[in-house]
Amino acid sequence: MNTIGLGINGLISFTMGSDDKNSSWRVLGFDQASLGTSREYLIEGFDAQNVQHYFKYMVNSAILLGASENSARIELKDSLLFEIALANISKSKSERRNADLLYNPTTLDELPHYDGFPPSWASFVQTLLNETDETNVTGSDRVIVTSFEYFEDLSELLNKTKPRIIANYLGWQTVRSGMSSLNLEALRIKETYDKAITGLEKTSPMWKRCVSTVGFGNTAGSFSLGILASSMYAKKFFKPEAKEATLEMASYLR
Repeated sequence: MNTIGLGINGLISFTMGSDDKNSSWRVLGFDQASLGTSREYLIEGFDAQNVQHYFKYMVNSAILLGASENSARIELKDSLLFEIALANISKSKSERRNADLLYNPTTLDELPHYDGFPPSWASFVQTLLNETDETNVTGSDRVIVTSFEYFEDLSELLNKTKPRIIANYLGWQTVRSGMSSLNLEALRIKETYDKAITGLEKTSPMWKRCVSTVGFGNTAGSFSLGILASSMYAKKFFKPEAKEATLEMASYLR
């Protein structure tokens, strides 16, 4: 999925960023799965109201893409039960408040090799980066793991789950990530789900969502025209002396 531009973290969340305890370093990060809906909803079980709203969203999305309703319900129920199992082996928000407990440095070679995991973590990460990065990954590269317990539990879950169920789950996560970018009917399906969960009657107008997507909203993503525009603005209106003063202040604080 990464090779076609979809950063889906359905089983293990993969990141690359600054080391929390040394901002001069860039490190890899492995975290628990990014779920399709709130963990707090999922752990209530399949029959919970909000989980049923989510299931309806899954089924309607599959029907939109050509599946029959009966087939979608059968296949996606298993996928949802798998996601509920993922939620149950994931840490809650309260358990993740202590940053020290989430900071477990190791190297790719020292990462556990439980059943169902890649035989080489270095090769796995290299594959993820090949399409977008020229970084040469080695087994000695540093990685921060939020929970080794999650890794162990995930291995057990993967080995007792049919491959088709896992594939359908990852397929759903891929579809879910693109629902806002499909046609009007897909947008209506998503709006129905959002309304059921949040009470929102309708999403933002198309022009607002487009502006936000390219980076002119309140947040800056990895692809952001807002950052590029800010750079042009800074080059025109900020004097070199101001940059030097800012760098000096940042160096002093560090």
